[in-house]
Amino acid sequence: MKRNLISCLAALSAVAASFLFVRAFPEWIPPLYVLSAALFAFAAGAVTWLFAAKKRLMKGAIAAAAFLAAFFSLTYLINNVLLRETQSDKSTAILSCLILLFFIIYYLILSRGKKRKRLLAACAILIPAIVVISYAVPICRPLILKMGLEKLYAPFRAVFSQGGVPTSDGDLFYSFTYPTVKVKPTDKLGSNGSFTVFTAKNETEGCQLTVRSGSAGKTFSLRVSPAVNADGGTLPVRVFKECYLAIEGYGSVFSNEFPDPLAPYGGESVTLDKNRSQTFYIEFAAGADAAAGEYVSDVEILGPDGKTAAAAKITVTVWGFALPEKPSGATAVGLNGSLFPLAAGLPADFYGTNTWLSFYDGSSELTPEQEEVYKKYYDCLLEHKLCAFFLPYDLLDPRAEEYMNDPRVTAFCIPYPKEDDEKLVKYYEKVRSNSVWESKAYFYPVDEPFDADRVANYDAIVERLGRLCPGYHMVVPFGDYKVTDHNGVLRTATGMEEGAADILCPITDYLDEIRPWVNEREAKGDRLWWYVCCGPSDASGFCNLFTHQNALRHRILFWQQKAQNVTGFLYYETCNWGSAGDPWTNPITYGAAENTDEAGDGLLLYPGGRTGTTDPVTSLRLKCVRDGMEDLDLLAMAEELLGKEETHRLIRKVTKNMIKYTSDPAVFASVREEIGRRVAGLSASK
Repeated sequence: MKRNLISCLAALSAVAASFLFVRAFPEWIPPLYVLSAALFAFAAGAVTWLFAAKKRLMKGAIAAAAFLAAFFSLTYLINNVLLRETQSDKSTAILSCLILLFFIIYYLILSRGKKRKRLLAACAILIPAIVVISYAVPICRPLILKMGLEKLYAPFRAVFSQGGVPTSDGDLFYSFTYPTVKVKPTDKLGSNGSFTVFTAKNETEGCQLTVRSGSAGKTFSLRVSPAVNADGGTLPVRVFKECYLAIEGYGSVFSNEFPDPLAPYGGESVTLDKNRSQTFYIEFAAGADAAAGEYVSDVEILGPDGKTAAAAKITVTVWGFALPEKPSGATAVGLNGSLFPLAAGLPADFYGTNTWLSFYDGSSELTPEQEEVYKKYYDCLLEHKLCAFFLPYDLLDPRAEEYMNDPRVTAFCIPYPKEDDEKLVKYYEKVRSNSVWESKAYFYPVDEPFDADRVANYDAIVERLGRLCPGYHMVVPFGDYKVTDHNGVLRTATGMEEGAADILCPITDYLDEIRPWVNEREAKGDRLWWYVCCGPSDASGFCNLFTHQNALRHRILFWQQKAQNVTGFLYYETCNWGSAGDPWTNPITYGAAENTDEAGDGLLLYPGGRTGTTDPVTSLRLKCVRDGMEDLDLLAMAEELLGKEETHRLIRKVTKNMIKYTSDPAVFASVREEIGRRVAGLSASK
């Protein structure tokens, strides 16, 4: 009886120890392991029970602690070092190895009898088994969150430090980090008291600053100056307050909130709960005529009394070369009149709509108010290196020509009047009248023809365009599917492209499979784009633009685009608000309400009503896409100056293939800095 009581107490103590360990070192334990950590704690309790008789309780406690530390060390090494799913550092990896070594030596010392040899064998099997189970059962994390068990961790958050650089206020702490990190409001902060941003001319680059409070109800504000160089030259700065969206089944045991909407920040007071943080996105724009060299921006964190609690600096290093005004990659993204009700309280309109079954035919006549709102959203996307399918004005409207001539506009869609041959020909004749316009213009009247009805529609469109618009350019996104048409003929996705669409646009996870076919088509003069949408899934390992994904994956997608020699990026929508209702509160834009795996699909802009304006509100993911597009330009310049082989060697430091890439923002930043520095050196010598 006494031994059973002691074993129960030991097991409970081990559970408590695991909770404390999780709280003390949250960066060691990915959320997926919480359930397995609890199971492990009971196993550690059982080990303690074996030693609980007589006077061996202390020895058992040491055994349990060693067992616990070994488990967490092994999970850290597998997740952070072997699989590189999250950021790791050398000191923690070395410590994990030492803990594992101690565990092995400790049990070797104990294993001087048959029973203890069996115990050692059981331990050696149990730890890896639990780790494997934690990977094999992804339901663990959603269960923890949906059952509300994460609330059990709250008391421990109050005990352990949440990091950050201290301020004179005493309750406020801060830290800078890379723009390729999504900082949840309960994440432990780093200790970066300053930051250096590297940028080319004609580029915008930034960083993030997180401020947390050690007490409830704490208020503060932020002041960030433009960056100034020694000669008085300045770089304008923009500051955004990051807003958070809850995504069920993702995040950590402390929070399932992810940053995404970026509300313009003008120095207003911010109130924080205890051990919660607020992150700000800070970006600097270096114009094409900016002087190369170092600029410094002063950052002040002001306490509740308005006095400076901390002063920090952001150094902006401008390289001595400019990115080209014309982007090296084409873009085509969705934007349509369904945004008007939430954006400005105006009636919805069919303008610009391109969905699976509905394609814009040029028939809409927007009101001046609708035109103004659509133009704001189009210009916002253009500022972020993305071109919406349809221009703010009809192609036959003279006002459209300003955009058609703009070198930043890399592509635009020609409306497809379904039954008006005369209007279709007018559209086509206008774009054919100018070689620049013709190179940018494309038809996109059908999407993913994966059933017999769509195939029939696709065939009719191809026949009509061939007859009325000879030499047309058309894009038809496709994946890995086969369709039996109404004539009983088996049609493949690639086969349907032959002689019909000259802008090849496979989904990203299908490109490697059809690479030989793509090479043949490119040799004949076809262009290669690609796209993402609700797929590839997050679990596949492919990069996408989901709200809950690692921010670095959004940017690496465009390094992969250069590595794969893809010249264009297509994304079906940027304001997919219809199914969400209000994207500020519901990030599920695709499928059923519980479909959190594709959270944020087709959503890169938010309606500005909550910020008191009809202007679009950008997102952290849109900034990553913008930065990725600018990286494409940098890599294109590197190919010219460093050579293709050397440039692709550097790219492989970031992404080896489509599913193997760094998860460490420091590694990414280091490679980008090396490329920028080398391009700057060669540009100066030329």
